[in-house]
Amino acid sequence: MLAIDKHLDGVDLRVFLYLSSRLNFRTPLEVSQREMAEALERRQEHISRSMRKLREKGVIIEGEKVGRSSEWRFNPNYPKRKIPG
Repeated sequence: MLAIDKHLDGVDLRVFLYLSSRLNFRTPLEVSQREMAEALERRQEHISRSMRKLREKGVIIEGEKVGRSSEWRFNPNYPKRKIPG
């Protein structure tokens, strides 16, 4: 579903791929936006926007705050609809 979502851009997909290397469906883990920004060589504002998009689309679920960072996990109920075709 992410690959065909026209509202997601390349940065959003790169953030998803980065998160894929860190997150799972059960245990929320802390992933700082600063860490992602440095690893992906993007500004923190871009990472924040991408995280917001992924959260709004139901791809990731935000957990508790850890300092200035949040804990995240993948939503086990995503995608909400089947892939067409």
